[in-house]
Amino acid sequence: MRVTMHKVALAALSALALAACSEKTVVVPELPACSATVLVGVCPTSQSCFQGSCVATASLCSESNATGTCPSGFACFGGGCILASAVPEPVACSTSAPNGTCDAGSECFMGGCVATAEICNSTNQAGFCPTGWSCYGGGCILSETVPPPPPGVTEPCDVKVNSVQPLLGYATDHGGR
Repeated sequence: MRVTMHKVALAALSALALAACSEKTVVVPELPACSATVLVGVCPTSQSCFQGSCVATASLCSESNATGTCPSGFACFGGGCILASAVPEPVACSTSAPNGTCDAGSECFMGGCVATAEICNSTNQAGFCPTGWSCYGGGCILSETVPPPPPGVTEPCDVKVNSVQPLLGYATDHGGR
């Protein structure tokens, strides 16, 4: 009997709480539009409030837009806006700066600028590797570690197909007919 009384009391309290909540009106303040006085205001979809104006979000500095817009006095670097005076000067690609900069369409590859399309990779298995290295399996490995081709194969696509059964000679070599 006691368990039933507790269940009835809990049900009545729940109903009371729900009734009390449904009578309250929650007012959510409307956010102001982006303007020169509201620098973090609301903009249309795909736009962001940037220095008091709505601009395309895709035009702002981000990891996917390394040349995007930043506030005055800041520069886009490494996917974010940093003080323009803190941006390091670019270093030309060299053996002492193996991650340096190259012209567009080229990459710093082991200390030298190489056209991106010519570098050894999984789709260019005959691509460029530095002296002493060979392109193997989509990457550059030391030439001395490239495994030799299987014996008797000079060219992987050079396949011999017999159109007539060859004479094996086994029976004649052992006294057979």
